Amino acid sequence: MPFDDWQFWIVTIIGLVGLWKILRTVLPSKNKTGCSHCASGSAAATKKRPTKVSLTVDNKRV
Repeated sequence: MPFDDWQFWIVTIIGLVGLWKILRTVLPSKNKTGCSHCASGSAAATKKRPTKVSLTVDNKRV
């Protein structure tokens, strides 16, 4: 490993920043109050319960 080479440290830093950005998008965030991608954060602030549906085959409940 060329620890005394400045190019090694530049590429290592760029690689670590890239890995951090990838992991940040994959891992869940701790922010539960809003949308991190929206300007106001209001898009994800209202969490709705999923709607229950019934399974039907030929218009008959299964």
